[in-house]
Amino acid sequence: MRFCRRLLRTIARLQKKGTFTRPNAFHIRSEKQQHTPLHMPTWYDKLKKPWFSPPKKVFGPAWAVLYLFIVSALVTYYFTPVKPHYHAAGIILVIHFTASFSWTQLFFTRKKILLAFVDILVIDTTLIALIILLTQSSLLSAFLLLPYLGWCLFASALNWSIYRLNPGESDEDS
Repeated sequence: MRFCRRLLRTIARLQKKGTFTRPNAFHIRSEKQQHTPLHMPTWYDKLKKPWFSPPKKVFGPAWAVLYLFIVSALVTYYFTPVKPHYHAAGIILVIHFTASFSWTQLFFTRKKILLAFVDILVIDTTLIALIILLTQSSLLSAFLLLPYLGWCLFASALNWSIYRLNPGESDEDS
């Protein structure tokens, strides 16, 4: 429980500094978007997207289900009596969630598509490492994270494809 409280305090402190923002799972609008009506096209809407890009309305419900799985996995792991890699899992979780929260800022606010792709590779790698660690103490926790891993790998492919289809759109020099 102390770990969760420390993690939440760290996330709140980083948000105050502007290091990262909350994920855009439930269409939480950034400060810049607050003055843009929902029907107006955004930067993301104007990008060329691959054929497998899902419609925007899929993201909210998908993230709602994924958050349910993620929380269930973490709670299940927390109540597992034997945790051989508790501290390692905690460090990986902090890195993973920091990268996850940073992705939205990098991609949507700063429009750094390539840097966001590098960030999502960190997300994928830490998630795979976490799943491997969790299998040693709670198979259920590890299995509950597999849909999230599938989504993250899909998001990586989508991020890379958007970068490839929009070479001039990534604002890399500013």
